[in-house]
Amino acid sequence: MNFAEESPMDVENDLVSIDREEYIENNPVSDGELPYKVVRSDYSGRSLVATKGLLAGYQVIQELPLLIGPTALSVPICLSCHAPVSTLYRCPVCQWPMCSETCSDDPLHISECQILSHDKKMIGVPTNEDPTPRYDLILILRCLLLKHSDPKQWKKLLSLNSHWKQRKKDAEPHHMAAVQYFSKVCPTGHDEDTLHKIRGIVITNCINSRTSSGVSLRGIYPTISLLNHSCRPSVALRSDEHGQLFVHTTVEVEEDDQLVFSYVPPGEPYWKRQRDLHDVYYFKCSCERCADRTEINTHFSSLKCPKCKKGFMDPMLNKKKTYRCSSCNYSIHQVKLMHLSIALQALYNNEDKIVDVASAINLLKEIHVRGHGKHYTWLACAAIILKALGKTITMDAHRLRKQLWMRVIDMHSILEPGMTRRRGVSLLQLSSVSAVLAIQDYNIGRTSKVRLLEEVQQCQQQLIEARQILMLEPPASTEQRWLRMEEKERRRLEEIMEQVEDLQATRLIVEQDEKQKQEDRVKELEDVTKQESDSESESESEEERGKDD
Repeated sequence: MNFAEESPMDVENDLVSIDREEYIENNPVSDGELPYKVVRSDYSGRSLVATKGLLAGYQVIQELPLLIGPTALSVPICLSCHAPVSTLYRCPVCQWPMCSETCSDDPLHISECQILSHDKKMIGVPTNEDPTPRYDLILILRCLLLKHSDPKQWKKLLSLNSHWKQRKKDAEPHHMAAVQYFSKVCPTGHDEDTLHKIRGIVITNCINSRTSSGVSLRGIYPTISLLNHSCRPSVALRSDEHGQLFVHTTVEVEEDDQLVFSYVPPGEPYWKRQRDLHDVYYFKCSCERCADRTEINTHFSSLKCPKCKKGFMDPMLNKKKTYRCSSCNYSIHQVKLMHLSIALQALYNNEDKIVDVASAINLLKEIHVRGHGKHYTWLACAAIILKALGKTITMDAHRLRKQLWMRVIDMHSILEPGMTRRRGVSLLQLSSVSAVLAIQDYNIGRTSKVRLLEEVQQCQQQLIEARQILMLEPPASTEQRWLRMEEKERRRLEEIMEQVEDLQATRLIVEQDEKQKQEDRVKELEDVTKQESDSESESESEEERGKDD
């Protein structure tokens, strides 16, 4: 049997009862009213809309998971405490990896252990310490057990969208493997249609979070599942180490506006977003970004016309999947455009080719010539270059990194505007490299004291905005590291300002170990950037089409 590798991005459109008293207790509002309500339309089903005007950064929802468990593709973790398992101690009854005998005797595990122990041939049991899709079974099983352990929550679970009839018809191998496992290998007493529905509910609605030990989990959140999709979201999701989710507005929202977030990564091209939304959620997106052939004047998914070299090959948004030049009307099929775009991706897939600033610039130029400066491949390439040059502390490297961070921020302000974690982290990175560059320019006589003060003040303003965004991270969030980083940078800029204001000589007083300090800062930035990148890629692979901001 092949077990599921997909990992949903989560959401849903069906009616779920909302615990009003619990929400108001956790999210006190002056008028005692919920900031959202559930509405229904023939086109989008049930969704959440604002009951009043909301400022950017407003916390709309705070919700604990109805159920939580391993992601569909997971390294071995304990089924009780969800801690990573370094040595494969196994439950003596079901043979699944556990962290200890204590956890294998946990009452929470015993009920699922009774079902899993029927797998005498260990068909679904993880066999080594590598990531495995066999963990897809666990959250499905926990959903199935809810029928008898908590009938009220079972009823709420069944109200969630599942597309189970279509999934049953498609007979996707991973989906069918789970259905067969719980009908033949480890019977749960449910009929096959119920198994199809439960697995569909998990795939359609689960959302990823991360524990304090760095383990990714996925949970079912009935209220948050009512958020509809847009490739240009108005809310962002954040989680704490306990799997609790927090929904904040990223932009100002007017009364009766839908609250929307993106089920797929906003940095993906039009054709891939549409494909993933169709394959997992069974709909075609017609949000403001997808309905605009130019994707808000970015031509993000469009290449330059191979014929006239002037216009953009924009999608015609028709069933034939035609892309037509905005200048000469030359047209090609989407498949050809995909092949051309994937060929561009191949240019930067090998990070080892980026050995210095010159090679990075040459790569960006080639992407620009064969694509253009706002194409999705340019943005992806810029991210890889920023990572590759993280340890390079030359002036040229700093200048390139500053330029790239500025352009990355500009692009994402169009694709996913407002108070997103991505913007907060990018501003933090931009402020850090800009400050280093400003000091170096001053020390070699390229800029004046007045200009240095202006540069440092600008960096401080960037940090202020970054802090406003990063303060939205829940206190128990694993992303609190960004706030600690911001605090370090803020103190460093304050020290620089004090030095500059007292400066009598023509150079800043640079300590002898300043070079080492710079190297340490760069490495620290690189480490947290890698953690953020790993978090996103993990989210985008399993959920991920990701649902974590």
